[in-house]
Amino acid sequence: LGLYFAGGTHDRQASAQLLSATPTPPPATPAPTPPPTVEEHAPETRTVTAGEATDAAHRQDSVSSNLDGAEAAKVHDGFEQLKQSLEGEQARQASSHEPPPINQQSPTPEAVPSEREGSFEGLLSQARQGNAQAIRLVATAYLNGWPVAQDWREASRWYAMLADQGDAEAITKLGVILWSEESPVRDQRRATQLFLEGAKLNDPEAVTFLAESLLQGYPGKEPDPQRAVKLLLAAAQQKNLFAIDLLGWWVLEGVAGIPADPKKARQLFQEAWSAGHAPAAHALGFINRNGRGVPKDPAKAREFYRMAAQAGFPAAQNTYGILLSKGIGGPMNEAEAVDWFSRAAKSGDKNAKSNLRDRGVVLTR
Repeated sequence: LGLYFAGGTHDRQASAQLLSATPTPPPATPAPTPPPTVEEHAPETRTVTAGEATDAAHRQDSVSSNLDGAEAAKVHDGFEQLKQSLEGEQARQASSHEPPPINQQSPTPEAVPSEREGSFEGLLSQARQGNAQAIRLVATAYLNGWPVAQDWREASRWYAMLADQGDAEAITKLGVILWSEESPVRDQRRATQLFLEGAKLNDPEAVTFLAESLLQGYPGKEPDPQRAVKLLLAAAQQKNLFAIDLLGWWVLEGVAGIPADPKKARQLFQEAWSAGHAPAAHALGFINRNGRGVPKDPAKAREFYRMAAQAGFPAAQNTYGILLSKGIGGPMNEAEAVDWFSRAAKSGDKNAKSNLRDRGVVLTR
């Protein structure tokens, strides 16, 4: 979401001292080789070298997909579960002629979704009645653009309902919407306040977005890379896997005055992946695909991307689809590639949506 390179002067010596003060994470046992997903599109926020631009693209996918990932990777299953629950309840009432439970209105022809429309209207009805799970799924559906048209204004409205109740994850997601350059309700100052609030409520992703906002700065606030590094290091030392993963990208790229160190970055990614953090497997795929501190190994990269994709990380699902489509690091399989593009697209991955459009594929509910 464009939360990357900061302008201003960076104190490399101070940042290097901060980094060296952190215990170096022990190298994890090499993870099984999963197929890499090569992210091929990503915006930069300043003029960078070709290598930096590639790193920024992958780090952007890692952070922004993470942001969606905590909920979005589960949205499809959650949506289907709630759909089945709603349909099961409607069927039960129809067969038993029991009155609807208290606080639940009898379904009207408009409230009961048709088979063609799926059950989003039923989900929306539950959300309007205050069902927190339904509110979260509705918000995420509008954020990701599936199974309804993308509408970040609506997404922010629904997330705000949960945020007002102190829901840390919703607070962070609302902050992301307000931060994004694409947002029709953009307010980076308010977004940073929400990231801080989410971090205080121990949302692990909020810390990483707060660090990125400090690194980049925003209108009325100069970039503060030293504070950003301190914050990220402190969170990584507390074993925040999102922080360890983002710190790995900063170390890989030499961001915020940190000396670039591919070996240390790989150790950080391995530490996070050994704890089951899917975006870190995506990062290890990128490292092996592009030969960052290791010899290029397309097959090993593909395997890392496959594992991250199977763990539900949208950016990796898209990249794994690309490798399957092109036969990179293993056999070509276009049908499977389309399946992975579809999974990623349903979690809001724009690159995957573009890949489907290029193939004339329309997502189905």
